[in-house]
Amino acid sequence: MLERVLLALAAGGAFRIDGLARQLGITPALLAAMLEKLEQMGYLAPLTAGCSGGCSSCASGGCCAIIGDSKVWSLSEKGLRAADAYRKGAGVAEKQPVHPGA
Repeated sequence: MLERVLLALAAGGAFRIDGLARQLGITPALLAAMLEKLEQMGYLAPLTAGCSGGCSSCASGGCCAIIGDSKVWSLSEKGLRAADAYRKGAGVAEKQPVHPGA
């Protein structure tokens, strides 16, 4: 499931937790926990500027991946490589599966 989150984020654009959770068929609480795990694993990087919700005037130019209550994440380089590997069917990135507890 973490792979599906990475792939959805790599598709581009900005997502709100509730909308992405609905798209993935999971609860917002589960998605929030998964995002925290992906951040801990180095696949997501928090953006420190925060978010005002005005994407068109944002200095990040819409490159953010997901917007939480008060947190904005972007795919890290590691996350981008992992998503690319999953898209190509490799299924792993850097010989490390994206599974908590693996």
